[in-house]
Amino acid sequence: MIEGWNECRRCALCVFPAVADIVSVAFTTLYLLALWTTTKRMMTAAINRRIQRRLRIFQFVTIAGLFSRVATLCFVTLIDWISDTRSQDTLSYRAW
Repeated sequence: MIEGWNECRRCALCVFPAVADIVSVAFTTLYLLALWTTTKRMMTAAINRRIQRRLRIFQFVTIAGLFSRVATLCFVTLIDWISDTRSQDTLSYRAW
């Protein structure tokens, strides 16, 4: 066995979830900005108030869903770090 392999493995198990969460938050932020500007343009072009209301509902449901997804990922990472049980099951769960 390579000397220091366990330390390197532990470091990778710490860094991978944190980097994955940071990338996920960055991607979600960019996606939400694009969604916001697109739905804003669609609302200005909407024919009546009912269509505007449906677009607004779509906008807020999508935003709430993405925020809950990112919050869940960060919560799982935080709990994993606190409990100090970094396992392969947790990493594969986050990949979904």
